[in-house]
Amino acid sequence: MASALNHLQGAYLVALFHARQAVSLNPDDVGLWEYLLLFHDIPERLIGDDEAVQIAKRILTIKPESIVARRVVGPTGPVRGES
Repeated sequence: MASALNHLQGAYLVALFHARQAVSLNPDDVGLWEYLLLFHDIPERLIGDDEAVQIAKRILTIKPESIVARRVVGPTGPVRGES
């Protein structure tokens, strides 16, 4: 279940679980890391601010132009080589 069926109770939790599993299986796939940030943007906010910032920083070290990550850390957030 890579995509949440948000009309079902608990669907976002299941989708988050699967997204984390996907990242653990393929940690070099930036798209999977960006997908994780979806769970910071939803009303249920299943990923907290601190974790979202850490994920965004990781993304930006690989893909500095990531709009998804920039929404979390801001336009002047960390870029390659910064922490």
